[in-house]
Amino acid sequence: MTPVEPLIEAALTAHGEGRTDEAFDLYGQALADRPDYLHISNLPGDATFDRPRRLVDDKLLDAVIERLRYPKGAERNAKTLTLLGGFYQLSGDASAAVSACQSSSSSDVETAVSLGLAYLDLHEFDAAVAVLSDAVVRHPGNVRLLNYLGGAHRSASNFDAAIDSFRLASRPEFLVAMANLGSMLREARRYDDAIKVLQQVLGHDSAFPKAAYNLCMAYMATGQDAEAVVAGQRGVADGSAPDFEDYNGLGSALLAHDDYAAALVTFEKSLSLNPRGVTALAMINGAWAGLGRGDDVRNLVDFGRFMMPFSIQPPPNFRDLAAFNDALFDHAMAFPEQPGNGRQTLNLVATPHGPMVALKQIIDEAVAGYIAQFPDGLDHPFTAYKPQQWDLDVWATRMTSVEYQFPHIHPHGWVSGIYYPRVPEFTAPLDHKGQVVEFPGHIEFYRFLQFSQRPIVSESVRIPAEEGLMVLFPSYFHHTINPFESETMRMSIAFNAMPR
Repeated sequence: MTPVEPLIEAALTAHGEGRTDEAFDLYGQALADRPDYLHISNLPGDATFDRPRRLVDDKLLDAVIERLRYPKGAERNAKTLTLLGGFYQLSGDASAAVSACQSSSSSDVETAVSLGLAYLDLHEFDAAVAVLSDAVVRHPGNVRLLNYLGGAHRSASNFDAAIDSFRLASRPEFLVAMANLGSMLREARRYDDAIKVLQQVLGHDSAFPKAAYNLCMAYMATGQDAEAVVAGQRGVADGSAPDFEDYNGLGSALLAHDDYAAALVTFEKSLSLNPRGVTALAMINGAWAGLGRGDDVRNLVDFGRFMMPFSIQPPPNFRDLAAFNDALFDHAMAFPEQPGNGRQTLNLVATPHGPMVALKQIIDEAVAGYIAQFPDGLDHPFTAYKPQQWDLDVWATRMTSVEYQFPHIHPHGWVSGIYYPRVPEFTAPLDHKGQVVEFPGHIEFYRFLQFSQRPIVSESVRIPAEEGLMVLFPSYFHHTINPFESETMRMSIAFNAMPR
């Protein structure tokens, strides 16, 4: 792929010298060649979301937007507005991108792409699907549109439709769609199909971004640990610039293969590339545990130092905590669900209203206090990278039972937390051995992820679910909800403070 920034620089130069047609061609090429913008591994919900996504320097984008917003002479036409929409979207201003694209009244491919991507960034998934689907009808066979439509379907949790779109766009000369198909098949747990497609991608381009990583993950999901190691090694050896995500994939495969020493080296390499990497911090403890380095394990996942449970006080405009919890419960029960996930809501504080205004303030104050208690310095890989500013992602989980939840982390946060506005009476179900589950409904934290081959068992702590309780913890702490059953709804509100 052509690097983006040199294209934009050349376009600005041509624009300034009055070579408008040449400039517009270069602008369009820059937008079209954004590296893997809709690659599945860049999207929220995947374990790779902690990968930085800065594609172009902000000052360069500001210069382009200024030039396109205030063109000279007759330049301000549909094409100018389409380009303006694309660069607004690239700069992160999705609302302005939608306005510019809609103002252009153009039906060309670039307008549809920019408008569809802007709707995706606004989480208006159905609108993105509609725009891109309409464009596919108008421009049949356009593989770029089909690829973006696949990404939109994926974001809307239309997995079968996403697979169909990626498959229609897949061909050797357009490998990004084939790679997206392989990744989408993996996400849909069609692992054998994913392996076959990803092997084809690597056959055409042995260094295609994230193909070996996704192949590694697909092999791991099917218990083919040795094959996963080979794929992971390929990901860091064949790529021209492997990133920390590639090393995390290899490290995870090495852990599953019980090669602790090699896994440790691999995660250390990942952290050298991204010192705040949540996934590597979560997984390196497994390597230390396997090597018998218990002090390092307990230092990194220090339950006593880094976990902060406390009971909140009711906000001033609520008569008591029960009234506040009831308001939160009613608000979250009526809130839209995540696409394809009826148990969880969308971000409750994207535009906070009702009781979420007060809860957001409580969370922000708690996060600020949490950060302030740790001294500055480099004595610990968690506290060394305390954020000065953060954004909140807050969602409610609504359920009456949990059969089993795999221990997980929150890879796009720095500190995470949970609050309980509604906790019912729990019934303890039977586990897979036919024994009654201990501590039903508790949240349980582990020092490292437990693989079946590992000769030692992770230490853990459990915290009961209690109405009015908030718990803050590092986002790299593995945790799960113990199985439970109840006759009424259990609601927890989870959140991530994401470094800005």
